[in-house]
Amino acid sequence: MPPSSFAQIVGTSLYPKSEEDAQKAYEALRGKSDKFLVYRRAQVPAYLHFDSNTREGDPVVIPTGPYFISVAANLSSPEYPPVGAHGYDATHMPEMKAIFFATGPDIRPGVTLEPFENVNVYPLVAKILSLDITNLKTGPVDGKLDVLGGILKRK
Repeated sequence: MPPSSFAQIVGTSLYPKSEEDAQKAYEALRGKSDKFLVYRRAQVPAYLHFDSNTREGDPVVIPTGPYFISVAANLSSPEYPPVGAHGYDATHMPEMKAIFFATGPDIRPGVTLEPFENVNVYPLVAKILSLDITNLKTGPVDGKLDVLGGILKRK
């Protein structure tokens, strides 16, 4: 039975009607292809930051290569191929890593950084703008200022 029998489909995400349906969808997808990995949302590796966000759907499907994963056949076609998407694991696909340039009065020129996760840009921007992100109504922030803080002229 296809996963759409157990869940509402929005874009490339599955939203089950019940815990039992989420498990059925997971079992229907698990091991079906080497082109993707499938996890129950609570079991997604922590570094991907999917496990606690209910907007991610459940189960979560992660492509293992430069593949477009679709729950419905009509999401892409040769006439309208996908030009980009989210959900790839950059630790397994270096092609998905981003480039980062920063310049401005608070940035030390000529600094080169080690690769980092994009979630660390938010605390840097907040620091430059003198925003207090410790008491946000949106919940905790995944990024850490110390990852990029070394590019600041003053800490």
